[in-house]
Amino acid sequence: MRRYFASRIRFGLARAAGAAVLVAVFAAAAPPRKIRVLVDPGHGGKDAGAIGWKRTKEKDVNLRTALDLAKRLRETGLFDVRLTRTKDVFVTLPNRCRLANDWKADLFVSIHANYAHDRREKGAEVYFLSDHASDPEAARLAEVENAADAGPPDPSRDGEVAQSILGVMARTENLNRSSKLAATLALALKKKTTLSSRGVKQASLYVLHWTDAPAALVEMGFVSNRKDAARLRSASFRNKIAKALASGIVEYARSKEFVEQMRQGSMTAGTQ
Repeated sequence: MRRYFASRIRFGLARAAGAAVLVAVFAAAAPPRKIRVLVDPGHGGKDAGAIGWKRTKEKDVNLRTALDLAKRLRETGLFDVRLTRTKDVFVTLPNRCRLANDWKADLFVSIHANYAHDRREKGAEVYFLSDHASDPEAARLAEVENAADAGPPDPSRDGEVAQSILGVMARTENLNRSSKLAATLALALKKKTTLSSRGVKQASLYVLHWTDAPAALVEMGFVSNRKDAARLRSASFRNKIAKALASGIVEYARSKEFVEQMRQGSMTAGTQ
């Protein structure tokens, strides 16, 4: 029993030390307020997502990883974090985007797991928005993910962006930020987990298209692959994924470009 409590104490101290390190690393480029991060566990409720090896359900591993990620981000004291769902419920794609936009999230990270008919396919990949998929596999994934009761987009809102030069410029800048966010998350997963890295890809994914904030969608691995699925079923390995993603978000958020974006946003809000 004494060994158990000693190990729990060591774990608690290590976790606290990790949070302190994140705060210290971030201090060199601190934003004017807490950063709003919306974490989106994909699928849920009646939408199980992909179902793979040993009946591993995507919706379950997505939620458990997202909850851990949100907890780790909050522990740094740097982020205000919300989730699109905190339990096994169905949330439409438009409502996920609406939650981010109404809250004026600074970052949007959607958590998913992949599936392929070829069970040899494995590894993690991170997506950011493009109207044209980077490859046939990315196009297939977009079709599957967008099928989750997306519903029609808001045509008036899209029209405003299309007709406004400033809107087009803002959208281009947002794509640049999303690209950097995706690359940072992909690198963190590669460095801090043993998942095979499939790199950064682009696709026309609904939640990325209709979210105003810099946004990325993470495919943690393939539930159709025995080894990946076994990892995703493991709480300790999901913790490693959440830890890697948290460090990636911190790394992105401490960049000069993002801090400047935050400061500009605060000055704009102050003049309204």
